[in-house]
Amino acid sequence: MLPRLLLPLPLIISGCLINTDLYNQRRAELLAQDSGSSNDGGAAAIDGGASSTDDTGTATDGGSTSSDGGTAVVDEDGDGSSPPEDCDDADPTRFPGAAEGWLDDGVDNDCDGVSQEALTWDAASATTVLVGEAPGDELGRRLGMWREGACLLVASTFAQGSAGRVYAMPAGAPGTREAASLGWFDGPDSYHYLANAISVRSDGLAVLAAPAGADGAGAAWLVDAASACAGDRAVVSDVARLRMQGSATGDYLGTDARWLPDLDGDGVEDLVITSATAASGAGLAGFVYSPALDGDDLVVDDADVVVTGEREGAGLAMVQAAATREGDYLLFAQEGHASGGHAIARVPAAELRSGAVDELLDGAILSWSEDLAWLEVVGDTSHDGNDDFVGGVWTWSLWGVSDLVGTYEETAGSTRFTYDAEGEWLTGFTALGDVDGDGQGDLAMRAEDWPAQAEQGTLALVTASDLTPAKTHDMEARRLRAQGAEAGDSFAYGVVPVGDIDLDGRADLAVSTYGSDLAGASSGAVVFLPLPY
Repeated sequence: MLPRLLLPLPLIISGCLINTDLYNQRRAELLAQDSGSSNDGGAAAIDGGASSTDDTGTATDGGSTSSDGGTAVVDEDGDGSSPPEDCDDADPTRFPGAAEGWLDDGVDNDCDGVSQEALTWDAASATTVLVGEAPGDELGRRLGMWREGACLLVASTFAQGSAGRVYAMPAGAPGTREAASLGWFDGPDSYHYLANAISVRSDGLAVLAAPAGADGAGAAWLVDAASACAGDRAVVSDVARLRMQGSATGDYLGTDARWLPDLDGDGVEDLVITSATAASGAGLAGFVYSPALDGDDLVVDDADVVVTGEREGAGLAMVQAAATREGDYLLFAQEGHASGGHAIARVPAAELRSGAVDELLDGAILSWSEDLAWLEVVGDTSHDGNDDFVGGVWTWSLWGVSDLVGTYEETAGSTRFTYDAEGEWLTGFTALGDVDGDGQGDLAMRAEDWPAQAEQGTLALVTASDLTPAKTHDMEARRLRAQGAEAGDSFAYGVVPVGDIDLDGRADLAVSTYGSDLAGASSGAVVFLPLPY
């Protein structure tokens, strides 16, 4: 039989006002059912909150008495909660007590009337940690991820009498991992400081750079990351497929080293190694195309393409690739420009050739700033089909690569990032790729010396869907934050997306905290931050 229903207007249960129209709509749905709401004499609950009486006149609250004396409630999505407490009974991810994700997606998951609460993740709560071997090692000075092999390379630049050691951590179960248990590459001699730069190609070929190597000329080695990931241990110079060194003492080759998208059309990524001090301080970038990787020893002057800074003292220090609707470009970062500031020059990738960087410009592009000292290509955050990049020191700005025309000053940046409302400086950015699945690039803001003088460290996640263009974004106002465990940790010195490296079902960020004291003063550590996507 049909349930007997009380219809107070408006209906008030436990202090919650229930919309009468919705109530009547639900009643009509029940009446239209043949027997779905019948319980052989009991009273059916309406929207999980309507009070009714059974056949004996006994009041029930938010449920119905079933034939076996139990209480049944309306829970259409099976999440264990019923309306009105369940704010969406068609969505099993929304119910009182549900976890709010880090991503501000506009959804009130825990039904408290707020779509997103601020969340600060503390490194002390990490379930997966890689711990350095000995005091002073500073594990985590550099990070490099072999994504195809699910293996993270981590440098302790001061280990082994400052020869340096690069550990290889393969994917594995959550927990504390000891660096001493892993495979590794050692620097060949004391004071090589392996590695100042780490980059791994998709096939596992890794470049490890040590600017102090070769008696200050600088050196870089190409090694098979798979061997160390499998637990092998070796001196880097004994197993290298290729060694490149600077051409003169004081070049310190290895300021930066990275794999770039295929430049020569053979389908394989190509290598660039930079020196900020070579060529009388102009700086130098040596490009080595894939077919040359079967050599033994090279001097940087032997590279397939050699590009120098525009003048003495320019300090060419980094090259990154950027994609636009117009084609692929290379961005050359120089520490000094004729104007007295820093500079980023844009060069069409298809027109790359040896020469000074100002001779390679496409005729239009040169950006500079007195404060600009760093750049990171972060993907398409502005939804215009072109990669964007971030650069600056005291104030950080977001530039669209395709929009640079003529001399483009730092103050023209479309979107600005600061440490706090006072405009304090950040220490870097890391491109994360598309971590939230919206097709746009995401990034992390880093400040490893936060708070001032304490060097505890903090980072904030910034997704394209969470980014408001042409606005100043304050680190301290970001909702998606993480911080170091204690002062001196330098948490967020380095950040790398590593996929689900601890096999817990969630993608992670590897975050360097090289000042950590877990195995003695400044032994260093890497903690793994679960991504909220």
